[in-house]
Amino acid sequence: MDPDCHYPPLVLALAVCVASASQVYAAEVTQPNAHPIFKIQSLGMPANRIYDIRGFNDAGELSGHTEVVDPDPSLGTSDGRGFLWSHGKLVLLDGDDAHGINSKGEVVGEAYIGSDLHAVIWANGKRIDRGPLGYAYQAEYLDDQDEILGGACDVDDDKLYSFFSTGGDVSKAPRLGTGSVRCYALNSKGTVVYTEVLGVGPKAILQSSILKDGKVMHIGDFAVRGINDNDDIDCVELPNRPAIWRKGVLTQLGTPPRTEVLDMSTINNRGEVVGLILAEKKRRYASLWKDGQCYDLNTCIQPTGKKGRWTLERAAATNNLGQIVGEGIHNGKPTEFLLTPIEAKPVTNR
Repeated sequence: MDPDCHYPPLVLALAVCVASASQVYAAEVTQPNAHPIFKIQSLGMPANRIYDIRGFNDAGELSGHTEVVDPDPSLGTSDGRGFLWSHGKLVLLDGDDAHGINSKGEVVGEAYIGSDLHAVIWANGKRIDRGPLGYAYQAEYLDDQDEILGGACDVDDDKLYSFFSTGGDVSKAPRLGTGSVRCYALNSKGTVVYTEVLGVGPKAILQSSILKDGKVMHIGDFAVRGINDNDDIDCVELPNRPAIWRKGVLTQLGTPPRTEVLDMSTINNRGEVVGLILAEKKRRYASLWKDGQCYDLNTCIQPTGKKGRWTLERAAATNNLGQIVGEGIHNGKPTEFLLTPIEAKPVTNR
């Protein structure tokens, strides 16, 4: 797959020059809120691997990409493949890559079958073939009806586009929009949001749309990042302003002065978004947007004592319980963490 085909929304927002259109804005929340506090723990994932966490459900299961770290740094990494982390166990998936996970613990991704790259779903220990993907394709999101949302580069005109497969062979799924689709997301109920670039050069514009119950509605000139089950959408305005679209109203999310948002995850059903912020002196920290406020998650964890020193560098995903997973440094070693709000109920196995 071509890594240059699908740009993260924040990269897109910084790289594409578009004309600004009018939006309806809500006032930022300015009243003081209780500072969120989380219990922190290591996920306990094997330390001989690096992980790119991409999916996180309410059962505490993770999906994404993992690679073995070779003791000889000159040899780099090896054994890159998709993974499922379920109830303390790492499952290496028989595929090239893995992305999203739904509430049933099913994972979507890609696998080579013969010489062709296919969209696949891993469910209950089995790999389900959903058809050939073609050139530089990715199957990234999976809802609870096993519908797949993905994107690709077109081999003929090199345009970026997205598809939504409601069942069967993904190669027969219709494309979304008419322009070059850069960003897209899917909630558990099958509602899709996507951003396309219309036109070229200085006259190019961003146009985001929502696809629900077979109907398309244009919603604004920003880059979408995610959508929750309430149809709230987290997005990025140019040049690099995070915001939430809710029922036709766009609310800008505050960020600390002299910082830059590098990454944002999809929004959960509580209206919370997590990500990664670059501060002064190139310090990177895991962030949380909650109730109109932006928090450095390093200031939100319960004290763990001198033997439990943490530096939280990236918040990769959040679920509907308000739990957060990501990457950080624990006692000097790279470690994947789990944050649980002190008011949240414990996760129980299905």
